[in-house]
Amino acid sequence: VRPVFFIIIIFISLSLVQAIIIDTFAELRARKDERNDEITGRCFICGIDASTFNNFTSGGFEAHTKGAHNMWNYLYFFLHLHQKRKDDFSGQESFVWDHLTHRDVGFFPRSKALDLTS
Repeated sequence: VRPVFFIIIIFISLSLVQAIIIDTFAELRARKDERNDEITGRCFICGIDASTFNNFTSGGFEAHTKGAHNMWNYLYFFLHLHQKRKDDFSGQESFVWDHLTHRDVGFFPRSKALDLTS
């Protein structure tokens, strides 16, 4: 009777551990999918979701992220500011540089896009 009891206890314990592992991986996968949807389903610059652009603009989300809010153009502009002499900044460049040096991203057009205003 004793060996059967221990085999049952070991089987139940292993089943619990396996269930915990499977549940943990499922949770990690759900978080990864949520993060991926957030990255691919929203504009990095303005934060507006892709469906809004697909429903209300002629070019859709892809045209918006490759045109008006191309994140690489923002990066190139920041690099341009970093390499340019501060005395040669225009008013707009000075404004953005001041915000960047204070780690303030308030100049980003959050929840705003010219594509949606027309």
